[in-house]
Amino acid sequence: MEISTFIQKMSDAIDIEQGDSLKPETRFKELEEWTSLEALSLIAMVHDEYGISITNQNIRELATIEDLFTFVSQQVEHA
Repeated sequence: MEISTFIQKMSDAIDIEQGDSLKPETRFKELEEWTSLEALSLIAMVHDEYGISITNQNIRELATIEDLFTFVSQQVEHA
């Protein structure tokens, strides 16, 4: 699993217009497009693409895209 692929899938899921500007250090909850609907879209994408569950609480505890990627990667490894 590569972070660049994860960023692209995340960008598509939450409909970021300038997805190529996303970096691992991007604080995703500070994005202009970020709303509770985007959180639900992210939860659905992670479930569909990686077969794991992520909760709103998990999202609240994570700050950057890299944090999110690391969390998902660890869950995938343990699934």
